[in-house]
Amino acid sequence: MDSEEVVFILILPLAVILAGVVVLIAAMRHRAKTLELVHKERVAMIERGIVPSELGPGGYEQRSAAGTRSRSFSLGIVVVGIGFAFMTLIGIAAQAPNEAVGIGGAIVILGAAFIVRSLLTAQPDSPMPVPPASRAPAPSSQARPDFSPPSDFPPSSDVLPPPSEPLNR
Repeated sequence: MDSEEVVFILILPLAVILAGVVVLIAAMRHRAKTLELVHKERVAMIERGIVPSELGPGGYEQRSAAGTRSRSFSLGIVVVGIGFAFMTLIGIAAQAPNEAVGIGGAIVILGAAFIVRSLLTAQPDSPMPVPPASRAPAPSSQARPDFSPPSDFPPSSDVLPPPSEPLNR
């Protein structure tokens, strides 16, 4: 066994797997950082008395889902290209056209599935606006709202019977 064969048989697959793991970790860290920033933005808006988003709770997920269709289409085109590249590479280098069509064709079908998914995915409409009645009032100069009951509010002893008396039903 040559040293070149050892490199291609052992080291190259391990390097590809390691690169894939690094890409996955980087993607997870990016997603976590993005969600953290969205959360901080919403908290800051709430502290200032502003409605955080007209998309409602989970607005980030709704906004990020809007690009899923185009990402799926782009991914499908790339995967189809990789499938045709494998067909060409295996067909020419190994001189095995049947195997080339089998392996490359499977990858092309996977890419075509992404393209079909992007075409069948419903394009999300523009988000529904929040009615004006549910919008928060403009922030006042008072730092914290006063949570005391109004002056005409009955005391708690008038509202509830004493604990020793049974409730009449």
